Amino acid sequence: MGNGASAGAVPYDSVEAAIADGKTQEEIDAYIAAKNAVEAKPVELTESEILQVKLMFQQVDADSNKMIDIAELTELFSTLGYLEDEVGPLAQQYMEKFDLVGNKELDLESFIKLYGSLKASEGHRIEKYHADIEAGEKEAARRLNNRVARAKDPHFDEKLEAQEKEKAHEKTLKRAATKKAQKNAQADASASEPKQSAGNNTEGTEAQKTETEAPKPAETAEAASANESAEQKPATAEEGSDAA
Repeated sequence: MGNGASAGAVPYDSVEAAIADGKTQEEIDAYIAAKNAVEAKPVELTESEILQVKLMFQQVDADSNKMIDIAELTELFSTLGYLEDEVGPLAQQYMEKFDLVGNKELDLESFIKLYGSLKASEGHRIEKYHADIEAGEKEAARRLNNRVARAKDPHFDEKLEAQEKEKAHEKTLKRAATKKAQKNAQADASASEPKQSAGNNTEGTEAQKTETEAPKPAETAEAASANESAEQKPATAEEGSDAA
């Protein structure tokens, strides 16, 4: 479902209406996913997760009246990463499901149930939301600490810049060491291949040498014939001595 907004709602009431309206298969799949998301069974939340929901409720409750209206819920779905044409219909669906009183607003208890349903179907969006909030809080704390340190130490910025340069230098050294290690490993691998080839060549040379040193069949026959002649000559001399 394409651009990551697969579970978003689309502005029609049913699959039949979508087909009649000429919607694409991707849009129909998005509608089914959104419908299933709203109807998903809420997951059981831990105590720490309930604390996260309470914090989220305060962040979504822009006017601090301890109720979430349709505009605030729509803004929440926009923050969760849904497309502009999805957030309105999707917020409306969730509001209708979890607004048990019928006043088009959600109290904390209803919002906790909505959160559980969202976590069951769109857990990755919830996790990213909390991760972004945590990152924002850490960045705000860092800036506040820097402000305080800057007020105490007029040379704080110079020291901070020196620290950043040192960190950058360390990263550069680590990258260089990693590249060197990779290069050495490649060189070792390349060096081992010629050695194997040289070993094979040595074996071939030894075999050729053995073949060269081994007497040829013709040479062996001539040597045998010469030996026989040498053995027969003394015998002839003895025969001549006997005849005399």
